[in-house]
Amino acid sequence: MLLYHFDSKEQLVTALLDHLAMQFTLALDSHFPAERSPSRRACAEAVYEITGQSDFAPFLRVWWDIVAGCAGGNAAYLGAAGRIMDQLLVWVVDHLPEDDPDPRGGARAVLTVIEGAQMLRVIGRDEIAKAGLCALEG
Repeated sequence: MLLYHFDSKEQLVTALLDHLAMQFTLALDSHFPAERSPSRRACAEAVYEITGQSDFAPFLRVWWDIVAGCAGGNAAYLGAAGRIMDQLLVWVVDHLPEDDPDPRGGARAVLTVIEGAQMLRVIGRDEIAKAGLCALEG
């Protein structure tokens, strides 16, 4: 029945993925400390710990499905994943230290490390993920 409210299945998928992205951001906000992180590394480590909690597992399962769709060239997934990453990039900028010398560059580094660390945790290499997080500069 939902298809009647959308012009195509792709529009339905896009709307659903956008909604899930917003829910993920709200869930992060509800678990993340209200104050800014003291460092880039602290921000990445906090997100890594938060997203390792069981209530984030459904989000991450959907995320890895989206990533797989992107790897297959699915245009709807590529668009949604890009919007999700853009949204998360803004979120990270807003949670880095106030005096970060390059918040946009720092957020890119933090987001890259977080995504890699989450993938390593999923495949059972948590020790590599944690070592990578520890190597992230202030």
